[in-house]
Amino acid sequence: MNDADELRRARIGGVIPGVGMGGFVDGILLHQILQWHSMG
Repeated sequence: MNDADELRRARIGGVIPGVGMGGFVDGILLHQILQWHSMG
């Protein structure tokens, strides 16, 4: 593999857990625990 392939794999490997953690923070922490709702 060349450097471009390694960089692409590293980005994908960082984006997937990042999206999961963002969903956890938004869905569980803000909505369920703190009961913050942006809609009416």
